[in-house]
Amino acid sequence: MTEQHNIEPARGDRRDFTFTATGGETITLTATYDINWGYEVEPCIGVDEVFSILDVWQRVNAAHRQFLWPSTERDDDDAIIAYLWEGHIVLDGWKIATETDRHSLDDLPALLPQTHFTLIGPFDLEEVGE
Repeated sequence: MTEQHNIEPARGDRRDFTFTATGGETITLTATYDINWGYEVEPCIGVDEVFSILDVWQRVNAAHRQFLWPSTERDDDDAIIAYLWEGHIVLDGWKIATETDRHSLDDLPALLPQTHFTLIGPFDLEEVGE
């Protein structure tokens, strides 16, 4: 577990997050807080961690969930996510959030239905300010 020093994270802070695919595996990953395109600090992960999350999510129901590997081209850095939801195909992209080509964990709830996963951050796990 990474050390938690501040309640409000600053750029460069590293914090552990736990992703659990509903009905599937749990993985822990470490996010580094970085400045996004809107100049806000967000927990960000690299493409390897994105693939780890999507692999776990896809294994729960591989026939109905998939993603395409992103290109290394600067203009096409998204992880494309596709799945069936209530009889419809959903296609979305997990976009690069920072100048350092990292993806924001804050974007994940908008990409996958809340019933597909849980994402627990360090301040959800413990009480802060003791």
